Amino acid sequence: MVVTVKVVRQYSMRVKRECVMEQVRRSLQEFEEKATELKKVHNNEYLKIKLDRTKADIKKMKQQHQTDTDISFDRDQLDKAEEEELAAFTKRIEKEQVAQLKKALNDQRDLFAHMISKERAIADEVLQKTRQEYDENMKTQQQTIDSLSNQARSQLEGLQNDCSKLKGLTDNLNVEYLAMRFKVFKLEELYSDLEKYEIRADLRGFAIKGRSVKFHKFMRALTYNGHIFDSEVYYLNPAPWSKPSTDLVKIVREDDVNKMVRAHAEQGTKICLLYLVSRYEDQDPDDVPMESSD
Repeated sequence: MVVTVKVVRQYSMRVKRECVMEQVRRSLQEFEEKATELKKVHNNEYLKIKLDRTKADIKKMKQQHQTDTDISFDRDQLDKAEEEELAAFTKRIEKEQVAQLKKALNDQRDLFAHMISKERAIADEVLQKTRQEYDENMKTQQQTIDSLSNQARSQLEGLQNDCSKLKGLTDNLNVEYLAMRFKVFKLEELYSDLEKYEIRADLRGFAIKGRSVKFHKFMRALTYNGHIFDSEVYYLNPAPWSKPSTDLVKIVREDDVNKMVRAHAEQGTKICLLYLVSRYEDQDPDDVPMESSD
């Protein structure tokens, strides 16, 4: 009996325990379900808040982008307006500067024109005075020149008379003067080499005094100075460019001597170079005089 009671008690306690445990389990399950629902609600609220925040960020970004676009547009408009205003200001400044420069240039031009006009007036006055002084000096000098010219004319007439008298006296006097001097090169033949004229020639000379050189006087002087009579006689053209190989002129007659005298007179010299070509020996020039006169 006692055992049955204990068993019953144990059983009832077990049943009670199980009931309590079942209630606790149900309470836990309900709590978990409520927690799960609360978690779902929390997650939904979190997602909703996140979605709202994302929408707000997107809206803010759109607003910021629009604001940036508006600012950029306004900035471009301001830059364009500033450029236009600066260009207009620059043109206005340039026009003002050009006007000022033109005014300054005109003022300088007027000033220079006034100065030039003033200097020109002074120069004209000085020139007029100079011209008057020059005319007066020219008049005085002309008078002086006329006076001197008259005196010179009188003196010239006197000198001409004196010259006429002296000429008459001179014609009556037998005055000797040098007509021409000759340097003679003695050759056996005419060489084509120019150097041979100076190396192999026998240089001799003589002079002719008198008023002129005649053919007979010239030939006689050659004979007197030891040159044989039958030699061929040549003279070198006195022109500066003359060469013995090409510019020797043969003397045969009176006309050749006259041409020789005229050629040397045209060149203003009295020294003549003669070339005598002969294969015979001449007489000793020391036995004859070196000069002859007519």
